[in-house]
Amino acid sequence: MFPNSSSSIELSRLALENNIDFLRKLVGPDVTISSVLKGNAYGHGIKHMVPELERLGIRHFSVFGSFEALDVASFSTESSTILIMGDILDDHMPWMIENDVECFVFNKIRLNALCKQARLMKKKARIHLELETGMNRTGINPDEWEEMASLINEFEDCIEVVGMCTHLAGAESVSNYKRILSQKDMFNEGVTFFKAKGVHPKVLHTSCSAGVIMYPENNLGMVRVGILQYGLWPSLETQVSYMRENKLAEDPLKRVISWKSHVMDIKNVKMGEFIGYGTSFPDFIILLSKKSKGLLF
Repeated sequence: MFPNSSSSIELSRLALENNIDFLRKLVGPDVTISSVLKGNAYGHGIKHMVPELERLGIRHFSVFGSFEALDVASFSTESSTILIMGDILDDHMPWMIENDVECFVFNKIRLNALCKQARLMKKKARIHLELETGMNRTGINPDEWEEMASLINEFEDCIEVVGMCTHLAGAESVSNYKRILSQKDMFNEGVTFFKAKGVHPKVLHTSCSAGVIMYPENNLGMVRVGILQYGLWPSLETQVSYMRENKLAEDPLKRVISWKSHVMDIKNVKMGEFIGYGTSFPDFIILLSKKSKGLLF
């Protein structure tokens, strides 16, 4: 078979294994790592990443929407848990409940819809209550906690509260330190409130990749890790902070993805000459070195 492109994207199994080992050492054996696969696994491809991550022992996946959950399920060969953090299409809800796919609940509209479908199917919907603590994107506001607790108790025949969670806003920057502390306090207050109302989640989770690095005390029972597993840092600040604290000279992460091509031709052009169509100058500089293996842009 002839290649259909002069460029290729490669995924490194060794890099992925390195990053998962790094994460496991970071969070410890008692914390579940949920691999975040939103955005088609951050561009790495769900169909490629799911089998490789399962080969490395990952058994929990978080996605944005139900359409991604379907993709994860189709490429999974293990009994892995799938968690939908965002959108659920109406047509996908019966499949989701039937296959024990879990989801975030952040308003009573979704809670009511899940319960209605679950009762029709005589099977409980598995949910994670998302509390609003300061991200102000999705989440149950404190003034809604009372009503949601009452509804959950009313719906105990069709709803199973698997988890309770929030999302730390801006954990990748020290400038958000006070904001993160406020979120932590708000989340703990919410957990205490719901437990007092008889709602007892099995797992608590707040940390994304940045939270895992900057606020390990918030790792709790599970962490939702996206960008770190692919070998990238949430921000330069998180990388410097971690490497400085651990006295590391080299990046402990390895990039999973690489984009490769080949040089077709090298042309010498006099300064001031135009490049290509029209009267344009190049908007980048090409440096060619005898010691380099290729072109540096």
